[in-house]
Amino acid sequence: MASSSSRGATARQSKVTKGKGKPAKSGTAHTKNHRFESFTTRISKLNIDPLRRSANAHAHHTLDGEASHFKASFDEWCDLNMSENFIAFRSEVEPLSQSLPQIVHYEAQIIEVLVRHLEKRDELSLEPLLALTSHLAYDLGSRFEKHFARAVGTVADIAATHPSIEVIEWSFTCLAYLFKFLSRLLVSDLRPLFDLMAPFLGKSLQKHYITRFAAESLSFLVKKAGGLYSRNSKPLNLIIQHAFDDLVSTESSQADQYANGLAVLFSESIKGIKSGTNASGASIAHALMTHMLASQHTDTIESRRIPKAIELILTNLIHETDGIGFEPILNEALQILASEMPYQNIYTTTLAARLVVVLAGVRQGSRITEWSNLLQVIPRLLEAYISQVDDQKTQQLPQVLQATAVVLQYAPLDAILPASRKILGLIKAEQLERFFLSFCFVFEQLGRQRFDSLLLPDFQLFISSKWAQHEEELCFILPKLCSSREHPKENIHIPEQWLDTWPATLDRLHDAATSGLDNLESTKTLGLSNRYLDLLLHDIGSREATIQVSNSICRLMRTLDTSIENAFHQRIACLIFGKGSLILNKLSTLKDKDAPPSDLMVDASQFLCSSPLYLQGLSTGINSIQGSTDQGPISHLTERLVNNLASSSHQIRLLSLEILQHLKQLNQDSGLIWDLRSRQMILDIFSQFVNPAVVFRTQDVYDFLLEALCNGDSTMQKNSLRAVMAWRPALTKKYRENLLNLLDDARFREELTVFLNTEQDDNLIQAEDKELLMPILLRLLYGRIVARSGTANVRRMQGARRKAVLLSAARLGFQELSDFVQIALGPLHSLRLNTGDDVNMKRLQAILIPARRTLGMMRLVHDILDTVSNYIEPLSEQIMDAIVYCYIHAGESNLSEVMNTDNEVEGNALGKATRHEALDCLVLLFNSSSDRDWASYTKVIMDHIVNPRLVNLPIETAQVRHQAKIAYMPVFKRSSFLAMRWRKVVKILGYFNLPLFFSANL
Repeated sequence: MASSSSRGATARQSKVTKGKGKPAKSGTAHTKNHRFESFTTRISKLNIDPLRRSANAHAHHTLDGEASHFKASFDEWCDLNMSENFIAFRSEVEPLSQSLPQIVHYEAQIIEVLVRHLEKRDELSLEPLLALTSHLAYDLGSRFEKHFARAVGTVADIAATHPSIEVIEWSFTCLAYLFKFLSRLLVSDLRPLFDLMAPFLGKSLQKHYITRFAAESLSFLVKKAGGLYSRNSKPLNLIIQHAFDDLVSTESSQADQYANGLAVLFSESIKGIKSGTNASGASIAHALMTHMLASQHTDTIESRRIPKAIELILTNLIHETDGIGFEPILNEALQILASEMPYQNIYTTTLAARLVVVLAGVRQGSRITEWSNLLQVIPRLLEAYISQVDDQKTQQLPQVLQATAVVLQYAPLDAILPASRKILGLIKAEQLERFFLSFCFVFEQLGRQRFDSLLLPDFQLFISSKWAQHEEELCFILPKLCSSREHPKENIHIPEQWLDTWPATLDRLHDAATSGLDNLESTKTLGLSNRYLDLLLHDIGSREATIQVSNSICRLMRTLDTSIENAFHQRIACLIFGKGSLILNKLSTLKDKDAPPSDLMVDASQFLCSSPLYLQGLSTGINSIQGSTDQGPISHLTERLVNNLASSSHQIRLLSLEILQHLKQLNQDSGLIWDLRSRQMILDIFSQFVNPAVVFRTQDVYDFLLEALCNGDSTMQKNSLRAVMAWRPALTKKYRENLLNLLDDARFREELTVFLNTEQDDNLIQAEDKELLMPILLRLLYGRIVARSGTANVRRMQGARRKAVLLSAARLGFQELSDFVQIALGPLHSLRLNTGDDVNMKRLQAILIPARRTLGMMRLVHDILDTVSNYIEPLSEQIMDAIVYCYIHAGESNLSEVMNTDNEVEGNALGKATRHEALDCLVLLFNSSSDRDWASYTKVIMDHIVNPRLVNLPIETAQVRHQAKIAYMPVFKRSSFLAMRWRKVVKILGYFNLPLFFSANL
C-alpha cells in the first residue's frame, strides 16, 4: 500500500531544516519529531495518490509459485498487531490462507471474515485489515470483481464516518490501491463505480475533506480513461456524461457540494507535477470543454450546473499551474473556440464567452503567454452574438461583452491595438447599443486606466448624443464611474441641455407630493430626482446647475408637510430632507448656499427618524443645530434616536449613534443635558445585548455602565445593573438576587448585613469573584448613599444608611474601603496636591467637578471621617486634597464663575454651606491623623482658609465662640503650624483669650 513494507505504513523521518534564504535562528534546533497539530492541519497535509507512493510499496516480497502478497503481509501483521479484534481475525483466516491456491479457493470466506471485522471499526486493528484488503485484491485480480462493490462500500463508509485522521488516511489509501489494482477491469466503464462513490463525492452530505479524498482516490481511474482517449474516447466520454447528468438530477441542497467534488475529481485527474499537467490532462480538458458546449440547449437552473462545474475545474487548474503548465489546456480551448461548435446558437455562443472569461479573467490572464489567438476569437464571438441577439429582450450585459471587457483589460496593449478598431466597432453596433453603458461600467471597474485610454472618448460621445434615450441608466452609472476619480468634472462632461432639465424635474416633485398619487409619471419623477441628487453629490454637473437645484430643494423643504402619512409622500420627504440636506450642507461649506433650516430638520424627525436618508442628512448638518433650536425639540430628537438603537437595521443604528454623539458634544458646549428618560432608554438597550464582547470599544461601554451605577436615582441604578449583567452574565447570575435586593429599600438593611458579613464561615462572596464583583458592588452601594433626600426624617434615614454602608465596606477590608473612598472622591482622588514642600496650585485651580457637587461630597467625607476614621489614616492625604479643593472652589468668586448662574443668593448660600462642611471635615481629619505632619499644606490653609476670615472673625463668632474654638484649635496644636505661622496663631488665640487652654494642650 503506502509503504516500502507489506503493511503499507510509510516510515517518515523528521528532519530539522532551515528555510532557504532565511537567517538561522539562534539557539538549539528542536528534536521533537512528534508535535501537536490540529485536526484541520493534519487533514490538509493528507494526499491520496497511489502514483506518488513508493515504487516498492507492493513489491517488498519476491513471490513465486504458490506464495501471495496477502500471505506475506498477513504473516508480518501477525507479529506486529496484538489487538483483540485482529487476533480473532487471525484465528479465522490463518487456516484458510496458507498458499495462493488456498486463498483463491476460500476467497468468499476470507472476504466475509475480513468485512465482518472491518465493520467493527476497531481503530487498533483497522490498519492491518485495510492493508490486507488491498493485498487480497492484488492477489485475486479479476476474481475480486464480484467482491469489489461490497469491499469499496465498507471501506468508504468507514472513511466517511470514523473520527480518527489515521483511519481516514488508511481507508482512502486502501481505496486508491483497490482502484489501481483493478483499473484494467474498471476503466472501460466507470459508471457503476462512480454510482458507488457518488455519495462520498458530495451527492450526500459529507465533510469537505471526505469529498476531497474520495475525489483524489477516484481521479486515478479518470486519468487512466484519459490516457485511452486518443485510441478510444468512449470510456472518458461515458464517465463525463454520466457524472454531469447525475449532477443535473441532484437535489438543489447538495448541488454545490457535489459540483465541488466533481471539480476536484477532474482537476486532480488533469494535474501533474511541478505546476504542470499530466500526459492525459489535455485530453480530459478537451473532453470536458466539448461536453460543456454540447450539453446546454435550454437555459434552466439545473442545466447551468454543468458549465459552472467545468468553469470551477478550469479555475482550479489555473491556480495550480503556471504559464507553461497551462499551455496544453489553453491550446485545446483555442482549438475548440476556433471550430464551428461554439457559434451554432446563442446558448453555445454564451458558453464559449464564459469559457473566455475564465481563461482570461482568472489571475488576470497571467497563464496566457500568447494573446493573439484569443484576441482573434473576440470579433467572431461578437459577430455571432449580433446575428443571434435580435429576438432577445434581456437588458443584462451579455457574457460575450463581459468576455470582451476582460480580454481588452488584461491583454497587453501592443497585442490589442491591431484588433481594437474592429472590436470597438462591433461593440458600438446598433444591435448592442442598449448594452454599451453597461459594458463601459464593467470595463471601467476592471481598470480605469485602460478605460480612459481605449473607451473614454467613445463614452463621452455617447453621453453627448444619446443622453435623452438613456437618461435613467446614465444617472445610475455616472456616480459609480466618478466615485473613484479625484476630479470627475475634468474627465466626464455633462451636456448643458441635460443639466437645464434638472431643476424643473425637482419642481414637479411638489405637485407629485401634494397629489399623493403613486402613478407611473410621479414614480419616474421621483426616481430621476433621486439620481440627479446622486450626481450632484458626486460633483457631476456645473456649479450653476447645483445652485439652481438647491433652490428647488429649499422650496420643497418649506412647503412639504412631513406629517402626511402617505407612503409616496414620505418617500419624497426622505429624499428632500436626506440627500437634499446633504447637498445644502455641501454648498454651505463652499459659501455658495446657507445650510438647511435646522428647525425644519429637527421637526421632520417626528416622521422621518427611521429613514437612513434623513439620518444621513441630519448627521452632516448637526452642527448647525447649536444655538438655533430650543432644548425641547432636541430632547424629542434625542428620544427618537435612542429608539433607533433598537432597530434591526445596522445602518440606522450606526447613523443614530453618530448623531447622538454629536448631540452630546453640543449639549456639553451649550450647557444642556440629556433628560433622565433618554439615559434610561439607552441603558435599557444595553441590557438587551446578547453578545457584548463584539460591541465596538466594549471595555469603554462597560466602564460607562459602571459609572452609571453610581447614580443616586434607583431606577437608573436598576437599569444600569441590568446592563452590567449583560456584560458579566456568569458573575451576575451567581449574585443577581443579592444585588437586586440591595436596590430594594425594604430589603436593603437585611441584605447588607447578610451579603457583606465577612465573619460568617459560609461567606456569600467567594474569593475568586471579588476582583470582578467589587467594582459593581461598591458603586451600587455608593449610589444608594448619595440618593437625594427631602424631609428631615428622610435625611436622618439616609445618614443611618450611610453609616451602615461605610461600616460594611470597612469590614470587607482596607482595599475595598480604599476603593469606596476613591469612588466617593471621584476625579479628586488623583489630585495629588502635595509636592513635598508646598501645594501644586496649578492643579488646585483646575475645574474637576461641578460646583453643586462639592457640598454633597463634603457631607459624604464628613460621614466617612466620623464613622470609619480608624481605618482611613493611609488615605488622609487624598481626603485632605479633596477638602482643600472644595473649600477654595466654594469661594464666592469661584462659585459664581463655575455655576454660571444669575442667582447670587443661591450661590452664596451653597458656598457658605460647603465651606462650613469643609471646615468640619478638616477638624475631623486633624483629629483622626494626629501623627501626620501637614507642613506642606500650611501655606495654602493659612492663605485661603484662615487669613480671609481674620477681619470678620470676632463679629462672626461673637455668638458662637465654641464653634470657632472647635474649628481652629486642632490646627493650632500642630507644631508645624506654630513654627511657620506663630504670629497668626497668637492673633487668633487673642480673639478668644485662650492662651491657658493652648498651653495646657501642648
